[in-house]
Amino acid sequence: MKSIALTLIIVCGFAFNSPSLQALDPDKPFSQYVLDAWSIEQGLPQITVHSLTQDDQGYMWIGTQAGVARFDGVSFTTYSSDNTPELPGNFIQDLLTDSKGRVWIATYKGLTRYEKGSFTHINRDTDNQPLQLNVLKVDEDPHGRIWLSTVEGLYCVEQDKLVRYTKIPQTVSSVYTANNALFVGGVGNLWRMNGDQFQQISLPVEYQDSTISQMIWHNSTLWLGTNNGLLIYSPESGQINEFQTSTALYQYPVDALGTDSDNNLWIGTINGLYRIRSSQVVEHVPNDNPHNFQQVLTIYEDHEQNLWFGSYRDGIARLWNGRTRRYSVSSGLNEPLVWSVLPTLDDKGIWTGTNLGLSLLKDGTFEQLIKPEDLPHPTVYTLLQEPDKLWIGTRKGLATYSDGKAQLTAHKEQLSTLQINSIFRDSQQRLWLGTSNGLFQYTEQRLIPYTTKSGEFIFIRPITELSDGRLMVGSQKGLHQLIDGQLVPVGLDKGLNLKLDVSDIEELPNSVSGQPQMVISTISQGLYFLRNGQWHRLSEQDGMPVNESFTVINDGNDHLWVSGFKGLYQTPLSHIEQYIDKQRDDIFAYMILSESGGILGSQKGFCCNGAGNAKGFLHNGQLWYPTRDGAVNIDPANIRLNQILPNVVIERIQYNDNWHSTYEAQRFNLAQNQRDVKFDFTALSYRDPKSVLFKYRLVGYQDDWQMLDPKAQRRVNYTNLPPGNYSFQVQASNNAGLWSKQTAELHFTIAPYFYESFWFYILIIITTAILINFWHKLRTRSLQAKKQELEDKIKQHTQQLEVSNQKLHEAVEALKETSQTDQLTGLKNRRYLASQLPADLAHFERELTAQYEGDTMIFALVDIDHFKNINDTYGHKAGDDVIQKFSEVIRNHIREGDYAVRWGGEEFIIVFRPMPGPMAPIIINRLRLAIERTSFKVSDDKTETITCSIGFAEYPFFKQDIKRLSWEHTIELADHALYTVKENGRNGWACFNPTDKTPISKDLLFTIKNDLDSELEAGRLKLNASFLIDDSKKPGE
Repeated sequence: MKSIALTLIIVCGFAFNSPSLQALDPDKPFSQYVLDAWSIEQGLPQITVHSLTQDDQGYMWIGTQAGVARFDGVSFTTYSSDNTPELPGNFIQDLLTDSKGRVWIATYKGLTRYEKGSFTHINRDTDNQPLQLNVLKVDEDPHGRIWLSTVEGLYCVEQDKLVRYTKIPQTVSSVYTANNALFVGGVGNLWRMNGDQFQQISLPVEYQDSTISQMIWHNSTLWLGTNNGLLIYSPESGQINEFQTSTALYQYPVDALGTDSDNNLWIGTINGLYRIRSSQVVEHVPNDNPHNFQQVLTIYEDHEQNLWFGSYRDGIARLWNGRTRRYSVSSGLNEPLVWSVLPTLDDKGIWTGTNLGLSLLKDGTFEQLIKPEDLPHPTVYTLLQEPDKLWIGTRKGLATYSDGKAQLTAHKEQLSTLQINSIFRDSQQRLWLGTSNGLFQYTEQRLIPYTTKSGEFIFIRPITELSDGRLMVGSQKGLHQLIDGQLVPVGLDKGLNLKLDVSDIEELPNSVSGQPQMVISTISQGLYFLRNGQWHRLSEQDGMPVNESFTVINDGNDHLWVSGFKGLYQTPLSHIEQYIDKQRDDIFAYMILSESGGILGSQKGFCCNGAGNAKGFLHNGQLWYPTRDGAVNIDPANIRLNQILPNVVIERIQYNDNWHSTYEAQRFNLAQNQRDVKFDFTALSYRDPKSVLFKYRLVGYQDDWQMLDPKAQRRVNYTNLPPGNYSFQVQASNNAGLWSKQTAELHFTIAPYFYESFWFYILIIITTAILINFWHKLRTRSLQAKKQELEDKIKQHTQQLEVSNQKLHEAVEALKETSQTDQLTGLKNRRYLASQLPADLAHFERELTAQYEGDTMIFALVDIDHFKNINDTYGHKAGDDVIQKFSEVIRNHIREGDYAVRWGGEEFIIVFRPMPGPMAPIIINRLRLAIERTSFKVSDDKTETITCSIGFAEYPFFKQDIKRLSWEHTIELADHALYTVKENGRNGWACFNPTDKTPISKDLLFTIKNDLDSELEAGRLKLNASFLIDDSKKPGE
């Protein structure tokens, strides 16, 4: 089928606003391209395909003998005369997408046009002609006119009617627009039409009976396919000549002609497919080709530069360049399972180690060099090329190859039980073997083993030497370095561990700061990247593909290539560095090749094998890997991700159990009961349709985008939607993960039931307001009647409450008084002191510089002397009587505002309100004398004289720093003074006063307790006490 230049001018921007993809590499053989086929098993209506075209939305149209099918890369929609009455016949002979985006369908019974979702049958211009017309080909001329070649002659479409062109009376078999003219092919003749110009060109004499069925413009030449071979027409000479070729092409009828963007001309014949470049046949693809796609009848290149074929017996196929070249059994390899690859020193071949010996790939063909029986073990697991020999590591020992022969090496008995995973020659010319049971240095004289510090032989995989000369070894127990004859683990305190199964080691360029960088691959724990002195693990949680890794290769162009069990992926080195430095949130890792083909964006293909040396390499800009199907070659420079964004189409909407095409209306209006809707949508991207992703949302119901499961049908359902205005929106990404900038959108409205309408809510509001008003009036009358009744009751209850509240207040006050009063003496207790004293002190401190300047508060601790003797002699009842009498004396000898507290047992605390400092001893001594002069009744007929000891302290103790000693400290100071009185005979008083030598510190109490005498002798403390004063001069007497 021809490609229409005019169509390309107006085709949707989604296909041409991005950089173009690579078309078919002209140097690749057909077998190396990627071909995917579809036939009746996948939904194609019939196996024979005569024509292909792509419409302006991006759909592929396929003309078969059982109708025309529209294809989106995933599913087929078939139109036939059974479901489309406007299609007169099911045998489709040609298809055309014109410059207006309309699809023309040529059948053996007439012509039909598809436009905006509708089919229209084009009838003849007169009623007396037969209804049916066998249309062979259809094309558009430079002026937008549609021309048809038919068995009855040449026709054109004018005002939706078929009009006969009478200048060519005979049957015409083809029409084609090229070089600003319309060409018409028939039997023995070619006609050229350009406006009013009309030219008949005869075929060569020997081709006078030949029918021109195919035409295509290529390299300024019109190529003509006939039932007797291939001809060319040169506009310059005006002559038609036979295409000269030494191949068998000239012997066969031409069934199809097509071109691609890489300037290949493709010819389909019954004998297979031919490719022409620069007027030379460069490849013949026989029908028994590896892709098994035969007898091509039509050829078409789509917007993504995929090449499509329609076959006589195999349906359709899409061909694209692919990302690899694979060399396997079809290239002469004796065994597809390859374990090692290595370039030859002369760069002319690839050493290839297989499961059954050694082969050499040269000029695309394998030659087996060593048979399996000539090796210690058939499997060639690793290789090392040196000028005089090739070292070969097998699963059971070592061999060499030189002068066309394989030879066993020294120490064959020692090595016969070892799998050789790597062979490496370092800068000191030492030869190293990494084996399944340790690291060995090989010399002809001896085999030197190297172990860990504990003497353990570990499973060694890769061996490499860093630029600074360090020998690094990957093993099943982490990364090691050879130091002083021992294998020493590396990086255990920097992010590595001994559980890592290291499969490859790659030294990288130093960071910008000059720090060394390295990456290692592991079998099951992802990559580990050394940056800024720390190893960083990179796994699927960081955006890397899930892939048990074998090799990691730096291509020198900012990409790492990682191979593994599941395939091969690439990732930008700069992305990893920025991700580790927290300068980006993700790593863009793209799967190039995958075993299953199920990984989004990947090409399906076998890859990759083995861990150790010779498991993949980069040489002369080319990557090579061993696989389960031969050796695979990748050119990183030719890996071009698909930059063409998919066109997204919402195809139809279902409501009320009926589907409606989106061509029917710009907006759909749904009735009140139509609350369940479905949407079918698609995205037109054919490079890898299974990797197309979708996200969707229903604006007006959910504003957040939802991802569609990649395995799900391209359909979304919504049920029981509320009334309102909605917009269903869809976006899609292609196989490279690039999202379309265009959003497909469909608007619809669901009408509300009356009870959901705005007026219904207004009516509800009005009705509710009336009812509320009526109820309010009734309620008001009732409330007014109850109000008076309630007021009377409230008045009565208020009076009762006032009485109750008064009683409650009195009870609370009594309870409060009880809780803060000593029950035996009626004095205040400790609880009162703790609650009342802070407020008194705060008031005193505020007034200290004003009303109480120069005054101090006095804390006096009073203890009854020899109280135990009273209890022991007269009993506890007498003791209680003494305490009560003692309390009464204290109350009678303190001022209003002072308060006495029973501190515990026979101890009391008196807090004196502010007074001049010199007054304290007078008041204290007066109290002591009052106690001494009071008779205390201890029985019915006996009284006793009681004395007391008093220790007191002034507050604040330090006038310079009021809060240095708290009131608790002051009581403790008074307690020390009390102790001093007791030590000096009791029945007295004492207090401590600071001097100008007294340090202002809380440590004073500790000093008094532990070394009072020293403080007094040093003059850092002054003791005032009754026992230091002449009795005749005691204050208060």
